[in-house]
Amino acid sequence: MQINLSDVIMSKKSGILLLGSAGSGKSYFVKRFIAELSAVTQDGIFVCDPQGEYAPLISELNGQTVKLSQKSEVYLNPMDIPFGIEFEANEDPIAEKISFLFTFMELIANDALTSGERDLIGSCASKIYTEFYKNPSAESMPVLEDLYGALTENGAQRLISSLEPYVHGSCKILSNRTNIDLKNRLVCFDTLKIGASLQTAVMLTVMESVWTRVSQNRAVGNVSWCFCDELYPMLNNEQAMRYFLEINKRFRRCGCIPVITTQNTESLLNFSETESIADDSTFVIMFNQARNVPKVLAEKLGISEHLMEHVAHSAPGCGLVKLGEVIEPFRGIAE
Repeated sequence: MQINLSDVIMSKKSGILLLGSAGSGKSYFVKRFIAELSAVTQDGIFVCDPQGEYAPLISELNGQTVKLSQKSEVYLNPMDIPFGIEFEANEDPIAEKISFLFTFMELIANDALTSGERDLIGSCASKIYTEFYKNPSAESMPVLEDLYGALTENGAQRLISSLEPYVHGSCKILSNRTNIDLKNRLVCFDTLKIGASLQTAVMLTVMESVWTRVSQNRAVGNVSWCFCDELYPMLNNEQAMRYFLEINKRFRRCGCIPVITTQNTESLLNFSETESIADDSTFVIMFNQARNVPKVLAEKLGISEHLMEHVAHSAPGCGLVKLGEVIEPFRGIAE
């Protein structure tokens, strides 16, 4: 069979996972997918691009590429929170933002927060955002310095020290209000030039920015798609992976379809926490795999030895597609 992208798009299923080694055809598939999605829908399309490879396509589709680097004057604010829209009765944007800040602070502190630190961050952030929502605007959006000041007043020295580089030091890309217009329906976040030490913190902030746009789209009845290319920064950090799993649940709940790609198949499927990504994905598309990975796929996804030949020795663009309990070989994309 061949995969018909229009059928996949129009199904509006809850998630798509693409697994394959370097050179297996994943990137070509994703680029065709984004182009088709742009042509046949008016959905929001957001691309998280740590490899910096999607900008030419996004430009051709009249989308917007946000190139982030530590030397640029382009800023994303990790304290951004949605405003000016109606939330569902069971949603609490402040509580969700506080949950993100727990992850962000653990990441930059490189250690778990104590219960006292979590209580303090929650209390400070709640006051900051409650005050913001009294008269919300882009110009009054809280920034990390607001959190830094509140923690300073409470003498939280470890947290203050962790935040210092992000407020007054070299990580200024995260210390200012967002200064770019993200209203284009097709936005790519290119983080190639972000240093390795800052890559995960920036990716978390990018996901929060996407979440804001997803919330805005949902409020006017628009579907969103979030393409997350390569999960290695998330897979290598326990706090970041927990956050990634949580925000993917939020995406699905609010009409956003995650499309996740990785060549780290073994890492993804060997952790009980991340196995849920495969379980929650309606489509699992498997391209050619590294030598030891087919055995892991067979065990985790219940694939027969005969079918595994299609991902052990497949040509680029070919492999297996799993839809529910049905697993079939495919050979490329239907024209």
